[in-house]
Amino acid sequence: MTVQQTLPTMEEVSQELLDTFLAPYKEHCRYLKRAQFQSPVISTGREQSWLINGDFAIPESCYIDDTGHFNSVE
Repeated sequence: MTVQQTLPTMEEVSQELLDTFLAPYKEHCRYLKRAQFQSPVISTGREQSWLINGDFAIPESCYIDDTGHFNSVE
């Protein structure tokens, strides 16, 4: 079986949609800053998979005093 997959260019997730996703979180806990997605076209007619990339950033630890590195939660 041969599966041919074509990935279109990355598209940005709109800020409006990001704001909707992040609405339950306090402002200082919104680590997702930007997201992009691709929806591949698969020639076999099977269900499509999505590729989603996110850019995350935090200004400082929310859990402990500064140790100079992140813990596993961060």
